[in-house]
Amino acid sequence: MTWDGVPRAVITRFRDPKSGEYTHPDQDRTITIREAARLQGFPDKFVIHGDRSSQYDQVGNAVPVQLAQAVADEVGRCLAGKLGERLADPFRRRPVDALGHRGELISHLDQIR
Repeated sequence: MTWDGVPRAVITRFRDPKSGEYTHPDQDRTITIREAARLQGFPDKFVIHGDRSSQYDQVGNAVPVQLAQAVADEVGRCLAGKLGERLADPFRRRPVDALGHRGELISHLDQIR
């Protein structure tokens, strides 16, 4: 990890130093449970109960707070009948790039013929 980099997703194995993905940027150690919780968006006042192994599992299996909020907001809009842009017409066909015979990207399907 680096101070100015983007951290990897926090998983339950963040306590394991073998991969080097969850080592503190300045200190010779893995990140703490609290530091991992901060990466997930949990405020410092949030209490994580249980023994240490359970706390690692709870933080590693948690949905990041901002993602949970975004999903909750979208569900709330759906329940209120105010669908967001992506859900207003969820089954409409969206233009997608295709691969040509030689592996080149083709933006419009009519160019394939």
